[in-house]
Amino acid sequence: MSERQKRELYFAEYVSKGMKKSLLQPPLFRLLWRLGIDVPPPHFLSGGMLMAIYGIGSGVLFVLLFGPLQRLLEYRDTPQSVLGQGAVVGLLFALFMPFWVLRQRDEWQIKGSWREYEPPVDGV
Repeated sequence: MSERQKRELYFAEYVSKGMKKSLLQPPLFRLLWRLGIDVPPPHFLSGGMLMAIYGIGSGVLFVLLFGPLQRLLEYRDTPQSVLGQGAVVGLLFALFMPFWVLRQRDEWQIKGSWREYEPPVDGV
């Protein structure tokens, strides 16, 4: 079974239990998967790995999206200040998101590692 098939079965299992699909597939992770980066779903990652993914990912996306937007709106920030803003946004996401995801993991009683996860036999 491919990683993608395993992820889809995991999503189907927890959606059938009532978990929102947006909690299972945050936008940053969907982007990574579309880029071909096979990271496990967020609920199977450690706090440190979540901090790295959310911190780097959100900081880079902020700089790439809002840096040009600030230029278009003629908001005269230097490139260094836009990078600084991206670093602050990345740091805030890196501190907040792991706690949120780990709380969800406890709430939905998701246990073990991604490698150990076995989808239900009937698919849901």
